[in-house]
Amino acid sequence: LVSPLRRDEKFPFIQGRDITRFPTISQLSRHLSQSDLIDVVCNAEQGNLSGTFTLLPIQQWFLRQEYEVHNHFNQAFVMHVPLNTSYRAVEQALSILAEHHDMLRCGFDMVEETQSYHQTGRRFDVVAIDVQQVGSLENELSRLQAEFDIEQGLLWRAAFITGSPDGKTRLWFAFHHIIVDAVSWRIIADDMKALLSGSRDLGKKTTSYREWVSAVSGYGSSLYAFAEGHYWDYVLSLYNKPYPIHQDSTTTTFVEIDKELTSHLLHKANAAFKTQINDLLLSALGSALAETLGQKTVCITMESIGREVDTVSSENQVLDLSRTVGWFTAVYPVAITHYEDMADMIVHTKEMLEQVPAKGLGFGAISKRWEDMPNVVFNYLGQFQNTSDESECSIIDENTGVEISPLNFDGLALNINGAVFDDQQLRFSVVSRLGEATTNYFNSCFKQRLTQVISCARSKLQNRPQRNPGHTSLLCRLNPRVLGGRNLFAIHPAGFGVEAYTHLGHRLAGQVNCIGIDNHNLRQPYEMTSSLQKVAGLYTEQILHFHNNCLPSTLMLLGWSMGGRIALEMATQLETHPGVEKVHVFVLDTIDFSLNHHPELSKGNDEPKQFSAFVYHEQDIAAGELSQLQSTNTHIHLFKAMQIHQALTNIGFTKSTLLQHMDNGLPFGKAKFDTIPLHETNHVDMLKTKETLDAISNVMLTL
Repeated sequence: LVSPLRRDEKFPFIQGRDITRFPTISQLSRHLSQSDLIDVVCNAEQGNLSGTFTLLPIQQWFLRQEYEVHNHFNQAFVMHVPLNTSYRAVEQALSILAEHHDMLRCGFDMVEETQSYHQTGRRFDVVAIDVQQVGSLENELSRLQAEFDIEQGLLWRAAFITGSPDGKTRLWFAFHHIIVDAVSWRIIADDMKALLSGSRDLGKKTTSYREWVSAVSGYGSSLYAFAEGHYWDYVLSLYNKPYPIHQDSTTTTFVEIDKELTSHLLHKANAAFKTQINDLLLSALGSALAETLGQKTVCITMESIGREVDTVSSENQVLDLSRTVGWFTAVYPVAITHYEDMADMIVHTKEMLEQVPAKGLGFGAISKRWEDMPNVVFNYLGQFQNTSDESECSIIDENTGVEISPLNFDGLALNINGAVFDDQQLRFSVVSRLGEATTNYFNSCFKQRLTQVISCARSKLQNRPQRNPGHTSLLCRLNPRVLGGRNLFAIHPAGFGVEAYTHLGHRLAGQVNCIGIDNHNLRQPYEMTSSLQKVAGLYTEQILHFHNNCLPSTLMLLGWSMGGRIALEMATQLETHPGVEKVHVFVLDTIDFSLNHHPELSKGNDEPKQFSAFVYHEQDIAAGELSQLQSTNTHIHLFKAMQIHQALTNIGFTKSTLLQHMDNGLPFGKAKFDTIPLHETNHVDMLKTKETLDAISNVMLTL
């Protein structure tokens, strides 16, 4: 959705997070009409690039593998081209293609782990193959791609194939994987279609691979990367040892479902549980793998497209990879817990995937624990469906030769790759070392579970009860579920959702279940309220519903800024609930210098109002008066920022009053109260610092 909007000259600045943050057309329209967004555009490198730069984590992973033949690790595809296409036209098109896509002119230094853009003025030779003149087309294609050389720069080939029994002309491409991914196939196919149709201009370049490498490197060295590292360490701790390998050589089999089931899976099934396709596929895979291996929790290595531009884009720099060729894949571990009931399996798998930071982009940039990755790999490549018009260029599912040398032992027990091609059937290739009997058993289970997932979704849609707005859940898990672990409910700050607590959730992974309570006014724009007490009541109901109205003896609430005010108000409602013995409220620099409690501030002084306007910059929930806490078993833990944000340095109130009151003016009634000063952070940046996240974690774990 974002890519075509960006190509429209009216919306070059739109980002993926705009779509999710402003989900209705009217909200998005108002947002996009703001004049201060117009200058936020993708200023990508243009021209014929040159120079040396470092590797992306996935490239580092590849070069560090102990493969026998690093040069033979390829991706290849075949596409139809118009019947009247000439060899000369293809040759000219490839020269333009290589000039535009700089990664097609790249060479690598395996020792220094660098890559370099090369200049080239030569025409790219195309191998002409007449199917009727070669003994074996597959052998010929295998031979061509076995000649690649990473360091010398020969990293891709093309073949012009004629003489096929169906009379159609084909174009075969093979690329070393280090310069392309499956998304690149589509880009190259689209560009070839344009070039073979007469175009000589592929338009303005999007973000270069070099710029993306730099952005990901910055993400990996950011202040809060350490918190995400805790998340990855926890997930890997659930993977005890490699799954058993029963043979050195691999066998390749296929699992597929028919067109009707594929259509329902792609177009209807996700509506049942508000899922994405990988939620459903991994529910089936996790269930089948757990049964095959006899384990409750199974860990796999996921592959995703890795083009998560919103993760590393900034307000002043928009990255756009929609037309960039390269290997962007992100690999990361996930842990899937098996549930007998398929509906439970889907829900919990969905929750697990929602907690994965940035769809796995950061694992390679932050953790780099490649040697500890699970030896089962899963990748869903998406849909490669094309028009039936013979004049159109289209990717087709045909034999491309041997893409990876059989000498490259990867140590995998299973490597599962799926896609939907022109036959409109979902098909997975299963490359296995489990042995014939175990592989066949897994394949049977996997197909059965895929069918069961679709059947479960269909039943859910047919029997869906009438929606009751009063029971709309605002809860979302911010880290993997720890069975028997304590629950921390984190309330959103003003004007935002619970994404503010993402890094805290990572820091607490494996220790505390961090559950966000999302912004009612953002999630339910037609039921907005400005009442602090009403919002607190709505969120209290969310907690009661979560616990089936049977609350544990100890509750933990957390809120930053305005979220802390809501948490304190919730505590007044929860501390008297039957069964509750203790309530811990973790308040992150919440401030309450109300005039009722501090009348001295009202004497001709506008600075408290200026401060409040900055801190609570989106007053969608009125400040209101906080109720008095009545229980001595309620404990408030205030984490107080001791630095002043640069935007507040000219407001004397921050120094004269704010930093002088270690309680931040909070009325705590009969509750216990303690202040934990944070000397290295300010109000705005406190959830981005290691000091804050460690302090919160340490206090919680000592309770």
